[in-house]
Amino acid sequence: MNDNLKEIGLRIAQARKKKSMSQADLAEKAQVSISHISDIENGKSNLSLDIFTRIVEVLQISADW
Repeated sequence: MNDNLKEIGLRIAQARKKKSMSQADLAEKAQVSISHISDIENGKSNLSLDIFTRIVEVLQISADW
């Protein structure tokens, strides 16, 4: 498992929880499956720039954070 993917996933999960959003809420708003959000948050899946951008916009966080 790539440590960078794990760190990105952890930060996405933290930001999502801070917004009181479920994985289902984030998945719906970012237009991806719930299982893909789970895999991203657990560092099990690569994410494309497009999906990363959508997640960042939904969570209203900086991409460099």
